[in-house]
Amino acid sequence: MEKRFEALHSTLVKQLESHHTPGLALVVTEAGVPVYELYHGYRDVAHRLPVTRNTIFGLASVTKSLTALCIVQLAEADKLSLTDAVSLWLPEWELDDERKTSLTIHHLLTHTSGLPGMQALAHARAASVRNDPDWPLVVAALGGGPDPASLVEYIQTVKDLITLLNAQPIQWLAEPERVFNYSNEGYALLQEIIERASGKSYVAYVKEHVFDVIGMASSTFLLPELTNFPEVTELYAMKVTEGKPEVFHSPAWWDVAEIYANGSLMSNASDMVKYLQVWSGEGQIKGQSLISAASWETLTRSHIEMPSGQFYGYGVHITPSYHGVTVVEHGGAIKGVSSQIMVCPNKDVTVLVLSNMAGLPVHQYALAALNTVLGLPINEQLVTYLPFPSKEPKRLERFSGTYVSQEGPRVNISVQDDGLVAEVQHLRLPLLPYSDTGFVTPDGKVPVVFLSNGNTTASALFLGERILPKVN
Repeated sequence: MEKRFEALHSTLVKQLESHHTPGLALVVTEAGVPVYELYHGYRDVAHRLPVTRNTIFGLASVTKSLTALCIVQLAEADKLSLTDAVSLWLPEWELDDERKTSLTIHHLLTHTSGLPGMQALAHARAASVRNDPDWPLVVAALGGGPDPASLVEYIQTVKDLITLLNAQPIQWLAEPERVFNYSNEGYALLQEIIERASGKSYVAYVKEHVFDVIGMASSTFLLPELTNFPEVTELYAMKVTEGKPEVFHSPAWWDVAEIYANGSLMSNASDMVKYLQVWSGEGQIKGQSLISAASWETLTRSHIEMPSGQFYGYGVHITPSYHGVTVVEHGGAIKGVSSQIMVCPNKDVTVLVLSNMAGLPVHQYALAALNTVLGLPINEQLVTYLPFPSKEPKRLERFSGTYVSQEGPRVNISVQDDGLVAEVQHLRLPLLPYSDTGFVTPDGKVPVVFLSNGNTTASALFLGERILPKVN
């Protein structure tokens, strides 16, 4: 191990043990060459089978970067335009007359369509969740969500999803481009656009135009194909027993039926290192061109600023200048999955983290690794929120209320002891102001931004990249 990684290694091992991590793979590359690799714990704890670079994990929402890459490929091939109206490709989606012309592919890519938080994809996941005997524990650990028994309108395909969207009136958050709200449904719709523009299934298109080109032979979207690979991780979850955290084996994978584009990728470190080289190489890898430099710039441009001050490109988060370098990243989380990718294209540095349990601070691990390569303190943050004492506690009442998203999250905001407090499930979090409408948790890492409709009273809050409208 290189000396520069010794402190990182020691820190990571301690944190992984303190978080009861079953198994994890972390790989750092420079100029396409792995310079630090950590394979911690087990892909199968009961049989003490170790994690290796060939162990297949879920990637969850890291998949969105791949979907965005495919859309940009198709645009470069003149199969579609990023400014095409969505209605051109999905005419059966019953949009109002204005949205038929104003809602574009660009808006789906950037989560600026105006779609609210929805339960639509929960219908597609319901069958696999219902077949998982551990689902009540897992759903609670993931922050809550709808009871799968209540989801009676099961859907299998994106066409089914569109039928469901037509049947359920949408409470649009705003006109396109006005607000950022992370939307899994939006990325599911991109799958159907890819299929119609290419004439191939999403799975077939990705295999031909990405996996086969760069040699990702151990990557799939299909759960039945996992039996074809020699090393596939078991899944684990966390529960609290008598006040103590306990990791338990929970083998059932959750799928989203035949909807793959928002979060169904499964792969290993060997393949994902190749994939990240495309991003660090501005669309090129070992003489192969997946997209041109101009298309790559479009893919990684800071298209939209979130209320938190962070930026989003196409399928990736963007930090335009972190100590003088650009950081392109995305994470993923679902049952049995915590994943994170980070790329500094102008330094040709990539970081990959894969794990077999949800709820792990993989963004923290990846950033610590990136900081080490960049010669920065391990704990340096991409975005720093500097809290200050509130001098006007009476004005905090304008933020009080209950904020709810159809996806499941419910947040109660109240004023207590001249300060703002957020209650989410069993958690009670004091919030410290860092701006007139922006607050942050005491660790300085989770921003909560209150939004209004032109007056002083909050009408919604922005938390976890989602907009939660105020209900009372």
